[in-house]
Amino acid sequence: MRILIVDDDNDTLFLAKFYFQRKGWQVATADNCSHIMETIAAAKPDVVIMDNSVPDIGGIAATRKIKSNYNIPVIFCSANNNIETLTIEAGADIYIRKPFEITALELMAKNMTGEKVF
Repeated sequence: MRILIVDDDNDTLFLAKFYFQRKGWQVATADNCSHIMETIAAAKPDVVIMDNSVPDIGGIAATRKIKSNYNIPVIFCSANNNIETLTIEAGADIYIRKPFEITALELMAKNMTGEKVF
């Protein structure tokens, strides 16, 4: 599976990349959204994990761009108390609240792409 993780926190990017690569996934990361369409085109992800608070255009605008150009599932990720509203505003498929369990994120990604979980 190919996954793109967009988050401004380098620790989150490092740990998530390490975890998913150990699972055999191809992982691309970005710490900003300045070139999100080029990043999507290069990474060709099966699923995107998008943080809300990402520099440049932000997670909401980046998700809207992705969803208007590609049929890629987007998991919105935030510690914001209004994450449900933000997810709808962005047009993301589902959300996960920070802090999250990495195994829960893995299951969400698998479910979003139709990969068998068990």
